[in-house]
Amino acid sequence: ASGISVDWQVDEELPTLDSLTPHRVLQIQRILLEAFTNVLRHAQATRVRVSAHQQPGPVRQPDDESPCLVLEIADNGIGMPGPAAAGGQGLANMRARAQAIGAQLDVTSVPGQGTCVRIALLGEPAPAMPATPAPAPATPAAPSM
Repeated sequence: ASGISVDWQVDEELPTLDSLTPHRVLQIQRILLEAFTNVLRHAQATRVRVSAHQQPGPVRQPDDESPCLVLEIADNGIGMPGPAAAGGQGLANMRARAQAIGAQLDVTSVPGQGTCVRIALLGEPAPAMPATPAPAPATPAAPSM
């Protein structure tokens, strides 16, 4: 076990969003998996908070009452050294996945205090676009014989 305690703060009365298609759910799942993986691999955290709640979405029409689902993964670890950690494609992939489903992704970090990954998903989907993860670093070709 990693020795990290989990603080589960998920509202019991989350809205049902008809716009949560299998594609959107898969992208959200992969963003959250990357966030958890970063906590386990890099954060040196002792606690992680998982929260999900509803808040009013931005008003797009006069009678618009579309809810906004907000998911957060926050840790009390060492934070990131800069705006984006170098050496991997995790944050770029998370951003691409969020953009592909019309979600807003915010990653905030304070050195020595931890990192928070926040996904805000509006009740109606953006135009369908496949997620385009960042390309993997090039690997040298195998020598031919």
